[in-house]
Amino acid sequence: MARLRSPEQQGISKRVQVAFGRRLRAQRKGRRSQDALAEDLDVSRTSVSNIERGRHRVFLDQAYLAARALGVTLNDLLPTLDEVFAPVPVALEEDSGVAESSVRRASEIASTIQQRATIDERVKRGQRRARK
Repeated sequence: MARLRSPEQQGISKRVQVAFGRRLRAQRKGRRSQDALAEDLDVSRTSVSNIERGRHRVFLDQAYLAARALGVTLNDLLPTLDEVFAPVPVALEEDSGVAESSVRRASEIASTIQQRATIDERVKRGQRRARK
């Protein structure tokens, strides 16, 4: 039975996708068109666009093919640990025009996700102990 990913894992996955996409776009610009890269990866140009926007997952073989096509190392495309695990900054109302209620709601959601992750971890520990 497939195990569902926790909200925390989903968030990490999304940050990896977005950071990879930004790095891919930065390395591609001035070197190749999206069409040319799409041909090398055997995907559509739209897929390359979605990868660069962090909306499309990338398989490892595609990451290697992209690095080879762009003449860069894989490390140039892969996000660093800091990019993936750095806390997401929350803009203040006076900085960005975001309503205070939106900031408060985002904080509540983040707290709920953290509580859920803590509960999930406790349940897993209990299940491991029960198996022993």
